[in-house]
Amino acid sequence: MDIEGRRFLLSTAQSVVITSAEPSDGDTVVIRDAFVPIADDSTVTVEPVSLLYITQGLHGAFDNIKIALSAPIQAGQGYEFTGSAVVDASTRLPGYISVYYDAPSNADMAVTVGLATKARDAFTPQPVNHYVLQRFETRAIPIPGPCVLVLIAGGVRSGETLPISLLRPSKAGQAVSGEAPAVAQSPGVPMLSRYLRVDLTASEQAVIHFDPRLNAFQYGPQPH
Repeated sequence: MDIEGRRFLLSTAQSVVITSAEPSDGDTVVIRDAFVPIADDSTVTVEPVSLLYITQGLHGAFDNIKIALSAPIQAGQGYEFTGSAVVDASTRLPGYISVYYDAPSNADMAVTVGLATKARDAFTPQPVNHYVLQRFETRAIPIPGPCVLVLIAGGVRSGETLPISLLRPSKAGQAVSGEAPAVAQSPGVPMLSRYLRVDLTASEQAVIHFDPRLNAFQYGPQPH
């Protein structure tokens, strides 16, 4: 994102946002990262999932997921949540992480579970998805594919859930009319641009740039 793009983000109180590509419960996606670039070129590392997390309560649209407990995982392995800890289970299911809520009698009826990655701050895991897990039930959580959605947005933050119904894909060549006015974002009101689906399977790196004519990201380096 060049200097004009960064000025536009600052003047409208928006950020570059990276979300999961697959929706979770409630048809929502989780914001994996939100930041304002400080240079023309920014390298963002999309870490694979490495943690199973548990948190109290259920989460709907625009909720912020605050992880209460997390544990390292292996793909295809099963786990049990005892109400206070995550322990290995004997079950295996390729392509999924399974978790059984072996709840004590005084435990909550339901908790939220999901997969997470190590965020930029290694002490703070970042949720990737979220699912409701009832007492004495097993949930099979699909391991996310190597795709993310990239957009600009205002009034949102990392760990927040967004309704998938509000997100629209970017269409190459479909420019907006005129130049987008730099109107400041109203507090508490989310503002979402169209997203670019970035598939990381074709290459270890994907190069994209912000196109002000589309108010969205496109594949390829920044034009000069």
